[in-house]
Amino acid sequence: MAVTKWPEATAAQGIDITWNDFTITATSVSYNRQAQGEVDITSMESTTQTDRKNSKRMVVRKSVEFAVVDLGEVSMEFVGPGGFNDTFIGMKSKLAITGSAAANFPNDVQAFLTALSVQASAGELVRGNCTFRLSDT
Repeated sequence: MAVTKWPEATAAQGIDITWNDFTITATSVSYNRQAQGEVDITSMESTTQTDRKNSKRMVVRKSVEFAVVDLGEVSMEFVGPGGFNDTFIGMKSKLAITGSAAANFPNDVQAFLTALSVQASAGELVRGNCTFRLSDT
């Protein structure tokens, strides 16, 4: 069995996100992905073990396969491009991440904008948070 080696540590500098003709300067980015659809394939032929306290009792170990793998979501905090607002929620476009940490995230994938919040203060940069849900179509 091949051993997967963790990538070397990378300092996140200059992360830019491109989506729907916007270039967004991210101050932080996170990516989450998981397997969601567990299918129970336990049978009487599955691995068993003997109950040490009751030697006549056998315990069947549960066996599962994962049939649904979630493509995940990318969330970020950003300093804002003008015009990037809630009218784009629910729209899909290609998501590209560039910069020093780009290898740690999915790149050039279709993504729906699913959440957006923006904060602004006089004399300060417009800041916000947004979440993209990844899609393979």
